Amino acid sequence: MAFQIPLFSKPDPGPRLVEGDPPFLLVRRPRRRGWSLKVLPDGQVRLTGPRGLGPAEARRVVDGQRAWIRRRLLHYQDLRERFPPRRWESGGRLHLLGQDLVLETEEMPGRGGVEQRGEFLHVRLPPGLSPLDRGTWIQARLAAWCRARAAEALAQRVALFSARMGLKPKGLRVKDTRSLWGSSSRSGNLNFNWRLAMAPAAVMDYVVVHELCHLVRHDHSPAFWALVEKEMPDYKQHRTWLRKNGEGLYL
Repeated sequence: MAFQIPLFSKPDPGPRLVEGDPPFLLVRRPRRRGWSLKVLPDGQVRLTGPRGLGPAEARRVVDGQRAWIRRRLLHYQDLRERFPPRRWESGGRLHLLGQDLVLETEEMPGRGGVEQRGEFLHVRLPPGLSPLDRGTWIQARLAAWCRARAAEALAQRVALFSARMGLKPKGLRVKDTRSLWGSSSRSGNLNFNWRLAMAPAAVMDYVVVHELCHLVRHDHSPAFWALVEKEMPDYKQHRTWLRKNGEGLYL
């Protein structure tokens, strides 16, 4: 028996804006079985589902989640009020390691870079960039600079708390992660999100203590939380701060 193989597969339907209250973006994937609903920080509602999910059925899904969508929209509105969008130009502000820093930008030939001068962050950038490229360039350089400062601060805090707790982690890495503030491995390696440098110092310390305690207990059992509380009796308020404000720690 001969089998025929089609030369062209059926194209995936592209994203579709479904009007209504609220409007949402419908994204369909051929291998998807169920659906997932997200509210993005800019207020966009996005429903991802299988190829056969039509607009009418998608609207019923979204309508059934109205209360949850409203809570997420209010959450992001609150974040925008407490963490205004950053300005990638002179006069823009950045909070890092407990210090409020003011950006100063200057066009200069050469590779450019970032230098802290007291309460100012002086950014040298190449001349001739478009406004969009200028903002992207400044943002990328500041992210790299902040990550390096975060690595220094986290190494100091890990050294302090590990000595106090009688622990010896094997390694430390500072990453750019989207969903985790910290993690640890059974081999003794610690990983941290560099954005912790934009949180209050006590919040950073809480995450450090949390991950160090995982070197003793690889779970979130009552025994684990007892270890955290022993080292940091007020850890719950710092955990709550991070849960409420963590999404505002961005560049």
